[in-house]
Amino acid sequence: MRKGELGLERINKLDELEKKYNILKEGLDTFNQALYELGYDRKVLKGPNRILNILDKIFKSFQGVEFLDKETYIIFLNELKDIDSIYDNAKEACRIIGSDFCDLSMCEFVWLGLDLLEIATYDSLICPDYPCTSEIFNEGKFSYYNIGDETNEIVIDSAEKCWNYLKENYDALED
Repeated sequence: MRKGELGLERINKLDELEKKYNILKEGLDTFNQALYELGYDRKVLKGPNRILNILDKIFKSFQGVEFLDKETYIIFLNELKDIDSIYDNAKEACRIIGSDFCDLSMCEFVWLGLDLLEIATYDSLICPDYPCTSEIFNEGKFSYYNIGDETNEIVIDSAEKCWNYLKENYDALED
């Protein structure tokens, strides 16, 4: 596949993700309104700002940029991991107040953030079956073998190494 073809596919995916983001924000507004009606302060109508701000920043960061820069990629991936761990911690509190079936999660927002990072680095376009960003996020690492050399396993175990791997694969594509 060529970079130009991937660029067009990237634009289409971005459009789909923007539509999904708007749907998620509408659902969040409905949820926030319900919390307000239950007696929460008016401030609940505008939250959760941290996840909304990071997604807005991700959307803005790579528009007009051919490939998301390494520092920005690492910052965003780490922020999404941090947000995800906060919601993991909140799950136990939800079980206490709402039984085993109650759950507080913003996983759709976090997954949207990962999808955006994968589009910003062409990750899910180059590696559609196993996007590297998701592997780093979920498993903390992934590995591969160079073609023709199945004896040397290469382990990618950090956001920085993941970005390097993605950039190298993107740069290897024809213009």
